[in-house]
Amino acid sequence: MNAAFVSRQIAASLPADVDRDRCTIVNFRYDYAFLRQAFPANRLLTIIHDDFEAQCRFPVRTHITRALAATCRASDAVFVVSTPLQRRLSAWCQPQLFLPWSVVPYRAPNPAMSARQDLLFWGYVDTAVDLELVCRLAATLRESGGGRVLLVGPTEKSHRRVRIQQRLRTESNVEVRDRTDLDDLPLDTLLGAILPYVRSESVNAVTLANKSMQLLARGLPLMISAMPDFVKMPFVLRLDGEEPLDRVLQACRQGFGGWQDSIREFVEANSPKTRLKALGIPVDTTPDV
Repeated sequence: MNAAFVSRQIAASLPADVDRDRCTIVNFRYDYAFLRQAFPANRLLTIIHDDFEAQCRFPVRTHITRALAATCRASDAVFVVSTPLQRRLSAWCQPQLFLPWSVVPYRAPNPAMSARQDLLFWGYVDTAVDLELVCRLAATLRESGGGRVLLVGPTEKSHRRVRIQQRLRTESNVEVRDRTDLDDLPLDTLLGAILPYVRSESVNAVTLANKSMQLLARGLPLMISAMPDFVKMPFVLRLDGEEPLDRVLQACRQGFGGWQDSIREFVEANSPKTRLKALGIPVDTTPDV
């Protein structure tokens, strides 16, 4: 019933002057294999993200695998947002990584390192953040001569914000700020951006966090925890590896300038137009994005 209803709705929504058979269909649903029967002449692209299982409302989830397999097999191309998904779907297709792209071009940071002592977390200041790791980073900065940890962003519920602030009240060099545009922050004082997450099923699936490209576009190296499948690049350092935190910070200080060419190339290789090209959309016929 759902397949019949959705097929009619899609067909009815197409403008009358559109050549229906030449349309490319981009599908974000794991259970829409019926699109192949509804639109047999069209190119069908499917993009699967790690939250698709949360859409399931049935008490038994085994139907997800069946629906997902059928959708992948019915698609001309399948794109995924993480390497765990890429491995999982490879049983039914040849999925391609479709990572978050940079919404702004790379901008070379001020090369002066003398003022770069601070660490920035820019995102949801909420339960996914490893506060114990944040405290250890703050202590390491104090012991190494100074610097702040800036936690910038919203919190879903006010009582969580209060608990976070209470936990961090003894850390004199940790600041919790409300949502702020990245360019309104003191970028010239930043040594790097941190993604200090606690391990969880959803976090561990991340290959590249949504905010990563915006941070890299400002020339900021990334220091991360959890996320074992995060992209491996010279400018991505682990905070939960074998190296002590002071050595991680020292490596970031030493590598900051030398990594900029690699960061720029990575940002440019993940622009909006490269994503259009991956989807098979001719770049030269589209306006600037």
